[in-house]
Amino acid sequence: MSSLLWDRCKQAPMTQAKALQLYPLRIAATLLCCALTLPAFSGEPGISLRELAPLPGGDKAAIWSMGLINEVPAFVRTVRNSGKADEPCRPDLLIVQGERGKLAGQYAEAAMVLAARALHRHCKGQVWYAPVGQAPRLRADLRGEWHDAAGLKALQAGQSPQPLSYENLDFPKTPGTQAVSVQQLQLEEQFYKEHRQKRPQYEANLQRFQGWQKQHGLKQHASLDQWSRNPFAYGTQAISSVVVFQRALNHQEVSVTAPRNQAGADALLLQADASSWKAGAWLVLIKPGAPKNTTYGTIATAQLLAKVACTEFDCVDQLFIPGQGDLPEVWGYKK
Repeated sequence: MSSLLWDRCKQAPMTQAKALQLYPLRIAATLLCCALTLPAFSGEPGISLRELAPLPGGDKAAIWSMGLINEVPAFVRTVRNSGKADEPCRPDLLIVQGERGKLAGQYAEAAMVLAARALHRHCKGQVWYAPVGQAPRLRADLRGEWHDAAGLKALQAGQSPQPLSYENLDFPKTPGTQAVSVQQLQLEEQFYKEHRQKRPQYEANLQRFQGWQKQHGLKQHASLDQWSRNPFAYGTQAISSVVVFQRALNHQEVSVTAPRNQAGADALLLQADASSWKAGAWLVLIKPGAPKNTTYGTIATAQLLAKVACTEFDCVDQLFIPGQGDLPEVWGYKK
Protein backbone atom coordinates (compact mmCIF):
# COMPACT_ATOMS: atom_id res chain seq x y z
CA MET A 1 0.00 0.00 0.00
CA SER A 2 1.34 3.44 -0.81
CA SER A 3 2.69 5.34 2.16
CA LEU A 4 0.88 8.49 1.05
CA LEU A 5 -2.49 6.76 1.01
CA TRP A 6 -1.78 5.11 4.37
CA ASP A 7 -0.79 8.43 5.99
CA ARG A 8 -3.88 10.07 4.52
CA CYS A 9 -6.28 7.40 5.67
CA LYS A 10 -4.89 7.20 9.20
CA GLN A 11 -6.22 10.72 9.67
CA ALA A 12 -9.50 10.38 7.70
CA PRO A 13 -12.50 10.31 10.00
CA MET A 14 -14.63 7.54 8.56
CA THR A 15 -14.91 5.08 5.72
CA GLN A 16 -11.48 5.08 4.10
CA ALA A 17 -9.57 5.12 7.36
CA LYS A 18 -11.64 2.34 8.91
CA ALA A 19 -11.34 0.23 5.77
CA LEU A 20 -7.57 0.41 5.84
CA GLN A 21 -7.03 0.24 9.60
CA LEU A 22 -8.99 -2.98 9.91
CA TYR A 23 -6.45 -5.05 8.01
CA PRO A 24 -2.78 -4.98 7.03
CA LEU A 25 -2.53 -5.12 3.27
CA ARG A 26 0.52 -4.99 1.01
CA ILE A 27 -0.07 -3.88 -2.53
CA ALA A 28 2.99 -3.50 -4.73
CA ALA A 29 3.79 -0.23 -6.59
CA THR A 30 0.86 1.40 -6.72
CA LEU A 31 -1.97 1.00 -4.70
CA LEU A 32 -3.70 1.66 -4.36
CA CYS A 33 -5.76 2.80 -4.15
CA CYS A 34 -8.23 1.97 -6.23
CA ALA A 35 -11.23 0.89 -7.86
CA LEU A 36 -13.25 -2.27 -7.69
CA THR A 37 -16.08 -3.49 -5.52
CA LEU A 38 -17.61 -6.83 -4.76
CA PRO A 39 -21.09 -7.33 -6.18
CA ALA A 40 -24.10 -6.48 -4.05
CA PHE A 41 -24.81 -9.26 -1.57
CA SER A 42 -27.85 -10.25 0.42
CA GLY A 43 -26.50 -11.38 3.78
CA GLU A 44 -22.94 -12.73 3.83
CA PRO A 45 -20.61 -11.90 0.91
CA GLY A 46 -19.63 -15.00 -1.04
CA ILE A 47 -18.71 -16.40 -4.44
CA SER A 48 -20.04 -19.11 -6.74
CA LEU A 49 -17.41 -21.33 -8.39
CA ARG A 50 -17.86 -23.07 -11.76
CA GLU A 51 -15.28 -25.11 -13.67
CA LEU A 52 -14.63 -23.98 -17.24
CA ALA A 53 -14.31 -26.49 -20.05
CA PRO A 54 -10.61 -27.00 -20.88
CA LEU A 55 -9.21 -26.09 -24.27
CA PRO A 56 -6.99 -28.47 -26.26
CA GLY A 57 -3.74 -28.90 -24.37
CA GLY A 58 -5.25 -27.90 -21.05
CA ASP A 59 -5.58 -31.37 -19.56
CA LYS A 60 -3.13 -30.65 -16.72
CA ALA A 61 -4.96 -27.70 -15.15
CA ALA A 62 -8.50 -26.57 -14.43
CA ILE A 63 -9.78 -22.99 -14.52
CA TRP A 64 -12.64 -22.16 -12.14
CA SER A 65 -14.80 -19.08 -12.63
CA MET A 66 -15.49 -17.05 -9.49
CA GLY A 67 -18.01 -14.88 -11.31
CA LEU A 68 -17.76 -11.12 -11.62
CA ILE A 69 -16.19 -8.69 -9.20
CA ASN A 70 -17.79 -5.41 -10.23
CA GLU A 71 -18.04 -6.59 -13.84
CA VAL A 72 -14.47 -7.94 -13.83
CA PRO A 73 -14.25 -11.74 -14.33
CA ALA A 74 -12.16 -13.53 -11.68
CA PHE A 75 -10.85 -17.13 -11.75
CA VAL A 76 -8.71 -19.60 -9.85
CA ARG A 77 -6.56 -22.35 -11.36
CA THR A 78 -6.06 -25.79 -9.87
CA VAL A 79 -4.17 -28.87 -11.06
CA ARG A 80 -5.96 -31.71 -12.83
CA ASN A 81 -5.05 -35.31 -11.95
CA SER A 82 -6.18 -38.18 -14.20
CA GLY A 83 -8.71 -35.87 -15.79
CA LYS A 84 -10.20 -34.77 -12.46
CA ALA A 85 -9.82 -31.17 -11.36
CA ASP A 86 -8.59 -30.43 -7.88
CA GLU A 87 -11.01 -28.45 -5.73
CA PRO A 88 -10.92 -24.62 -5.91
CA CYS A 89 -9.72 -24.37 -2.29
CA ARG A 90 -6.41 -25.90 -3.44
CA PRO A 91 -5.47 -23.31 -6.11
CA ASP A 92 -2.09 -22.46 -7.55
CA LEU A 93 -3.11 -19.19 -9.26
CA LEU A 94 -5.76 -16.46 -9.06
CA ILE A 95 -6.66 -14.60 -12.28
CA VAL A 96 -8.56 -11.46 -13.20
CA GLN A 97 -9.42 -10.86 -16.84
CA GLY A 98 -9.76 -7.53 -18.60
CA GLU A 99 -8.46 -5.75 -21.67
CA ARG A 100 -5.69 -3.22 -21.32
CA GLY A 101 -7.14 0.29 -21.54
CA LYS A 102 -10.50 -0.78 -20.11
CA LEU A 103 -9.06 -2.17 -16.88
CA ALA A 104 -6.26 -0.09 -15.34
CA GLY A 105 -3.48 -1.78 -13.41
CA GLN A 106 -4.60 -0.53 -10.01
CA TYR A 107 -8.14 -1.77 -10.66
CA ALA A 108 -6.81 -5.22 -11.59
CA GLU A 109 -4.78 -5.31 -8.36
CA ALA A 110 -7.85 -4.30 -6.36
CA ALA A 111 -9.85 -7.09 -8.00
CA MET A 112 -7.13 -9.61 -7.11
CA VAL A 113 -7.15 -8.49 -3.48
CA LEU A 114 -10.94 -8.71 -3.14
CA ALA A 115 -11.10 -12.03 -5.00
CA ALA A 116 -8.39 -13.54 -2.77
CA ARG A 117 -10.22 -12.45 0.36
CA ALA A 118 -13.55 -13.74 -0.93
CA LEU A 119 -11.91 -17.09 -1.83
CA HIS A 120 -10.36 -17.32 1.63
CA ARG A 121 -13.74 -16.79 3.24
CA HIS A 122 -15.46 -19.21 0.83
CA CYS A 123 -12.93 -21.86 1.87
CA LYS A 124 -13.49 -21.05 5.57
CA GLY A 125 -9.87 -20.07 5.99
CA GLN A 126 -8.67 -23.39 4.52
CA VAL A 127 -6.86 -22.51 1.28
CA TRP A 128 -4.44 -25.36 0.70
CA TYR A 129 -1.14 -25.90 -1.10
CA ALA A 130 -0.37 -29.44 -2.22
CA PRO A 131 3.30 -29.87 -3.29
CA VAL A 132 3.96 -32.95 -5.41
CA GLY A 133 4.74 -35.90 -3.15
CA GLN A 134 4.13 -33.94 0.05
CA ALA A 135 1.28 -33.54 2.49
CA PRO A 136 -1.02 -30.55 1.84
CA ARG A 137 -0.49 -27.46 3.99
CA LEU A 138 -2.29 -24.15 4.40
CA ARG A 139 -1.28 -21.43 2.00
CA ALA A 140 0.35 -18.26 3.30
CA ASP A 141 -0.14 -16.51 -0.03
CA LEU A 142 -1.28 -16.97 -3.62
CA ARG A 143 -0.03 -15.47 -6.87
CA GLY A 144 -2.54 -13.29 -8.68
CA GLU A 145 -2.27 -12.39 -12.38
CA TRP A 146 -4.08 -9.99 -14.70
CA HIS A 147 -4.63 -11.33 -18.24
CA ASP A 148 -6.56 -10.19 -21.27
CA ALA A 149 -8.93 -12.53 -23.14
CA ALA A 150 -6.09 -14.07 -25.15
CA GLY A 151 -4.10 -14.71 -22.00
CA LEU A 152 -7.05 -16.43 -20.32
CA LYS A 153 -7.52 -18.74 -23.33
CA ALA A 154 -3.82 -19.56 -23.22
CA LEU A 155 -4.14 -20.52 -19.56
CA GLN A 156 -7.12 -22.73 -20.40
CA ALA A 157 -4.93 -24.42 -23.02
CA GLY A 158 -2.25 -25.21 -20.44
CA GLN A 159 0.15 -22.50 -21.56
CA SER A 160 1.99 -19.92 -19.43
CA PRO A 161 1.34 -16.51 -21.04
CA GLN A 162 3.01 -13.37 -19.75
CA PRO A 163 0.58 -11.53 -17.45
CA LEU A 164 -0.18 -7.84 -17.87
CA SER A 165 0.64 -7.54 -14.16
CA TYR A 166 0.86 -9.80 -11.15
CA GLU A 167 0.58 -9.56 -7.37
CA ASN A 168 1.54 -11.76 -4.42
CA LEU A 169 -1.64 -12.00 -2.32
CA ASP A 170 -1.16 -12.74 1.39
CA PHE A 171 -3.58 -14.84 3.41
CA PRO A 172 -3.98 -14.58 7.19
CA LYS A 173 -1.16 -16.49 8.89
CA THR A 174 -3.22 -18.07 11.71
CA PRO A 175 -4.23 -21.59 10.55
CA GLY A 176 -7.93 -22.28 10.34
CA THR A 177 -9.15 -18.76 11.00
CA GLN A 178 -11.74 -16.79 9.08
CA ALA A 179 -9.78 -13.56 9.45
CA VAL A 180 -11.66 -11.91 6.60
CA SER A 181 -14.98 -10.98 8.17
CA VAL A 182 -18.19 -9.91 6.47
CA GLN A 183 -17.68 -6.43 7.88
CA GLN A 184 -14.17 -6.22 6.43
CA LEU A 185 -15.33 -7.23 2.97
CA GLN A 186 -18.15 -4.70 3.09
CA LEU A 187 -15.79 -1.91 4.19
CA GLU A 188 -13.33 -2.83 1.43
CA GLU A 189 -16.20 -2.82 -1.04
CA GLN A 190 -17.17 0.71 -0.02
CA PHE A 191 -13.56 1.91 -0.12
CA TYR A 192 -12.95 0.64 -3.67
CA LYS A 193 -16.33 1.90 -4.83
CA GLU A 194 -15.54 5.44 -3.69
CA HIS A 195 -12.21 5.40 -5.51
CA ARG A 196 -13.72 3.94 -8.68
CA GLN A 197 -16.12 6.86 -8.78
CA LYS A 198 -13.14 9.22 -8.74
CA ARG A 199 -11.50 7.78 -11.85
CA PRO A 200 -12.39 10.80 -14.05
CA GLN A 201 -10.51 12.98 -11.55
CA TYR A 202 -7.50 10.64 -11.70
CA GLU A 203 -7.53 10.78 -15.51
CA ALA A 204 -7.54 14.60 -15.36
CA ASN A 205 -4.64 14.50 -12.90
CA LEU A 206 -2.61 12.35 -15.27
CA GLN A 207 -3.22 14.74 -18.17
CA ARG A 208 -2.08 17.66 -16.00
CA PHE A 209 1.16 15.93 -14.95
CA GLN A 210 1.91 14.97 -18.54
CA GLY A 211 1.33 18.60 -19.57
CA TRP A 212 3.70 19.84 -16.85
CA GLN A 213 6.25 17.28 -17.95
CA LYS A 214 6.04 18.40 -21.57
CA GLN A 215 5.98 22.14 -20.88
CA HIS A 216 8.31 22.45 -17.89
CA GLY A 217 10.31 19.20 -17.84
CA LEU A 218 8.78 18.00 -14.57
CA LYS A 219 10.63 14.92 -13.32
CA GLN A 220 10.32 14.84 -9.55
CA HIS A 221 7.98 15.35 -6.62
CA ALA A 222 9.33 16.55 -3.24
CA SER A 223 7.84 17.63 0.06
CA LEU A 224 8.30 21.23 1.18
CA ASP A 225 10.63 20.00 3.92
CA GLN A 226 12.80 18.17 1.39
CA TRP A 227 13.33 20.98 -1.12
CA SER A 228 13.53 23.78 1.48
CA ARG A 229 16.44 22.06 3.26
CA ASN A 230 18.59 22.06 0.12
CA PRO A 231 17.02 23.84 -2.87
CA PHE A 232 20.33 23.66 -4.76
CA ALA A 233 20.00 19.88 -5.07
CA TYR A 234 17.35 20.41 -7.76
CA GLY A 235 19.39 22.74 -9.94
CA THR A 236 17.10 24.56 -12.36
CA GLN A 237 14.60 21.72 -12.76
CA ALA A 238 10.91 22.06 -12.02
CA ILE A 239 9.42 19.95 -9.26
CA SER A 240 5.95 19.47 -7.84
CA SER A 241 5.12 19.82 -4.17
CA VAL A 242 2.21 20.23 -1.76
CA VAL A 243 1.91 23.43 0.28
CA VAL A 244 -0.66 25.16 2.47
CA PHE A 245 -1.33 28.87 1.96
CA GLN A 246 -0.53 31.08 4.97
CA ARG A 247 -0.65 34.73 3.89
CA ALA A 248 0.16 37.14 1.09
CA LEU A 249 3.23 39.34 1.76
CA ASN A 250 2.80 41.53 -1.31
CA HIS A 251 1.26 41.31 -4.78
CA GLN A 252 3.77 38.69 -5.96
CA GLU A 253 4.91 36.86 -2.81
CA VAL A 254 3.00 34.42 -0.62
CA SER A 255 4.01 32.54 2.49
CA VAL A 256 3.29 28.79 2.55
CA THR A 257 3.78 25.94 4.99
CA ALA A 258 3.73 22.14 4.86
CA PRO A 259 0.50 20.13 5.28
CA ARG A 260 -0.06 18.71 8.73
CA ASN A 261 0.94 15.14 7.81
CA GLN A 262 4.45 16.25 6.76
CA ALA A 263 7.46 17.61 8.60
CA GLY A 264 7.04 21.27 9.47
CA ALA A 265 8.58 23.75 7.03
CA ASP A 266 7.87 27.19 5.56
CA ALA A 267 8.75 28.95 2.32
CA LEU A 268 8.11 31.99 0.14
CA LEU A 269 6.70 31.51 -3.34
CA LEU A 270 7.71 34.22 -5.80
CA GLN A 271 5.88 35.46 -8.91
CA ALA A 272 2.85 33.95 -7.24
CA ASP A 273 0.06 36.49 -8.01
CA ALA A 274 -1.23 36.80 -4.44
CA SER A 275 -4.75 37.74 -5.60
CA SER A 276 -5.34 34.19 -6.92
CA TRP A 277 -4.76 32.35 -3.63
CA LYS A 278 -7.23 31.15 -1.02
CA ALA A 279 -6.94 29.20 2.23
CA GLY A 280 -6.15 25.50 2.01
CA ALA A 281 -3.73 23.07 0.39
CA TRP A 282 -2.29 23.49 -3.10
CA LEU A 283 -0.40 21.28 -5.50
CA VAL A 284 2.30 23.55 -6.93
CA LEU A 285 4.82 23.36 -9.75
CA ILE A 286 7.94 25.30 -8.72
CA LYS A 287 11.62 25.95 -9.30
CA PRO A 288 13.41 26.07 -5.92
CA GLY A 289 15.62 29.15 -5.50
CA ALA A 290 18.19 30.55 -3.11
CA PRO A 291 17.10 31.09 0.52
CA LYS A 292 16.14 34.65 1.47
CA ASN A 293 17.29 36.49 4.58
CA THR A 294 14.48 38.24 6.45
CA THR A 295 14.08 39.91 9.84
CA TYR A 296 12.68 36.59 11.05
CA GLY A 297 15.61 34.53 9.77
CA THR A 298 16.45 32.65 6.57
CA ILE A 299 13.56 31.17 4.59
CA ALA A 300 13.41 28.99 1.48
CA THR A 301 12.09 30.46 -1.76
CA ALA A 302 10.82 29.11 -5.05
CA GLN A 303 9.48 30.47 -8.31
CA LEU A 304 5.87 29.43 -8.86
CA LEU A 305 5.14 28.03 -12.32
CA ALA A 306 1.63 26.61 -11.82
CA LYS A 307 -0.77 25.62 -9.05
CA VAL A 308 -3.96 23.66 -8.46
CA ALA A 309 -6.25 24.01 -5.42
CA CYS A 310 -6.84 20.78 -3.50
CA THR A 311 -9.93 19.45 -1.76
CA GLU A 312 -8.03 17.18 0.63
CA PHE A 313 -5.61 18.63 3.18
CA ASP A 314 -2.66 16.70 1.68
CA CYS A 315 -3.76 16.95 -1.99
CA VAL A 316 -4.29 13.24 -2.55
CA ASP A 317 -7.25 14.22 -4.74
CA GLN A 318 -4.82 15.93 -7.12
CA LEU A 319 -1.96 13.40 -6.82
CA PHE A 320 -3.73 10.12 -7.56
CA ILE A 321 -3.61 8.88 -11.15
CA PRO A 322 -5.00 5.66 -12.66
CA GLY A 323 -2.81 2.60 -12.75
CA GLN A 324 0.29 4.11 -11.16
CA GLY A 325 -0.41 4.35 -7.45
CA ASP A 326 -0.43 7.61 -5.57
CA LEU A 327 2.28 9.47 -7.51
CA PRO A 328 2.82 9.10 -11.24
CA GLU A 329 5.95 7.24 -12.32
CA VAL A 330 5.29 8.56 -15.82
CA TRP A 331 7.14 11.73 -14.83
CA GLY A 332 9.91 10.15 -12.83
CA TYR A 333 8.67 9.71 -9.27
CA LYS A 334 9.97 6.45 -7.75
CA LYS A 335 8.86 4.95 -4.47
